Amino acid sequence: MPSLSAPRHALPFTVLGVVDGPSGMCLRGAGDVVVPAALVIPVSWLVFVPLAHSLTFAPGQGWVHFLPQWGYGAVGGWAALVFYVMLLGTALCLRWRSGAWQRINL
Repeated sequence: MPSLSAPRHALPFTVLGVVDGPSGMCLRGAGDVVVPAALVIPVSWLVFVPLAHSLTFAPGQGWVHFLPQWGYGAVGGWAALVFYVMLLGTALCLRWRSGAWQRINL
């Protein structure tokens, strides 16, 4: 019978998601929607997508050939996701701890 457990590569993503998710949701709930959106969009497209492509595809594969390609497959995709969540979670947590969201007029 196949196992339904998540791969061990998902563990860091799950642990780091505890910082990323609540920080972003708390900021949005407090009315700070511009900064989280301004962070998510560029970090997604300028960090996660190129990094995932580079780590996932082997040389000569993939869609973009000007990026380095290391060919780690699914493990590379998970590593890119972990880095993305870590970077975004840190930025959102710092935004929360700065208290700048408390000065927003709703």
